[in-house]
Amino acid sequence: FALVRLTAITATTGAVIAFPLTLIKVKLTRDANNTSDEALFNDKINAATEDLHAMRQRWDGEQNIWEDDITCRNAAIDRLEVLVVERPDTAARVSRLLSVYVKELSREAVLALAAPTNTTVDELQNWARDLSAIRSDMENAVQVLGRMKDIGKVKPDQVCIDLRRSNLQGM
Repeated sequence: FALVRLTAITATTGAVIAFPLTLIKVKLTRDANNTSDEALFNDKINAATEDLHAMRQRWDGEQNIWEDDITCRNAAIDRLEVLVVERPDTAARVSRLLSVYVKELSREAVLALAAPTNTTVDELQNWARDLSAIRSDMENAVQVLGRMKDIGKVKPDQVCIDLRRSNLQGM
């Protein structure tokens, strides 16, 4: 009987000591997984951000010319939208990034056309309707910004759209 009692006490003592250690190990594993998930998500955001500045080289008959890779940039904007769907808490970060993208490109690459003067309202409306977006990547970015508040679980006050002084003609 003493041997059984000693075995039971030893097993109970081992369980009491092992249980907190097991809980600590589980918590550390969970924290490591969360850190790994955050790092992977940041890598996805960084890759999409790098592709927002993609350039391609083409031959114009005389020399190689570097130009914006519009297709790659559109793909990056679509990836950013998917990342917001995946993690709605990143809506503020992505909306700020796309806002800066549109603002900077509209200052550098696209000059605003002057509206005709001394025209009627109908003529002015027709002029505005005939405008077309000069760059599809900028138009896509603006459309993603507009759709961002409609993404499930994104709080409208999280989306930070600041397109002041941006050229949005034809978009």
